[in-house]
Amino acid sequence: MHALVVDDSRVARKVLIGVLRHQCAFEELSEAGDGDEALKALETAKFDLILMDWNMPNMQGIEVLRKIREMGRKVPVIMVSSEKERSQIVEAIGAGANNYIVKPIVPEVVAEKVQETLDQVANAGGRERSRRALVADDSGVMRQLLMGVLTKNCGFEEIVQAEDGAEAVELSKKAIYDIILLDWNMPNMLGIEALGAIRENDQTTPIVMVTSEKEGARVVEAFDAGATNYILKPFEPAGIGEKINEMMADHF
Repeated sequence: MHALVVDDSRVARKVLIGVLRHQCAFEELSEAGDGDEALKALETAKFDLILMDWNMPNMQGIEVLRKIREMGRKVPVIMVSSEKERSQIVEAIGAGANNYIVKPIVPEVVAEKVQETLDQVANAGGRERSRRALVADDSGVMRQLLMGVLTKNCGFEEIVQAEDGAEAVELSKKAIYDIILLDWNMPNMLGIEALGAIRENDQTTPIVMVTSEKEGARVVEAFDAGATNYILKPFEPAGIGEKINEMMADHF
C-alpha cells in the first residue's frame, strides 16, 4: 500500500505519515509540500490513497483534486483541512473527494476515516472505485437529465439505470452505490415499494425520491419508508445537484 500526503506544513505531514504507518499499516509513504509537487508525484507513481490539505501555496488542494479527476485517476482522495464550512465540504464532494477530515488532526479520527475509505475500495473488489449512482425512472428523458446532473454537478463517474422499481431493487443487490434516485410512479413496482425493499437490506445508502407527487402525505410516507430526501419535479439541475452534494456531505 502506497499513500501520498500533501500538505505545506511539515509537522502536519509528519503526523499524518505516522498515523498511516503505525495505525493503518501503510508500508510506502510519499509526501508533497504543495499541489505542484503532488501532481508531479502522480506522474511517476501509483498511489492507493491521497491525503490532501486545502490551503497550500502555488495550487489549492481543491484544484489539485479536480486535476486528478480530470486526469481520469480514481485513486481515493481524503481532504484533510482546516476548512470546515459546510459549503466547502460540499464543494470537495462535488470535485470528487472520497472523504473529508477537519483539522486539527486527531490520529484516531484519521485512522477511522482512512479505514472507511479503504473499505469502500475493498468492497469494489480491490479496484479504485469511482462514485456510482443508481437512477430509476420509467422516463428515458428524465434518466438522462438526472445522469447529467450527477456527472456534471456532483462528480459521479458511473451511473446505472433502471426503468422500473423491480429492476432498481435487483440492481441494488448487485453493487455498492453512493446514492440512489427513485421515481415514485413506475411500472411493475412503484418507487415507494422499491424504497422499502431496498431498505430491508441497505440502511445506509442515501435514497432520494425524485417525483411529481407533492402531497404532504406522500412526502411523509416516503420518509417513513426510509427516504433520505425528497425532490419535486420539475426541478432546476443546479438546485438538485446542490442537494445531492449536501447529502453526500452529511454522509461524511
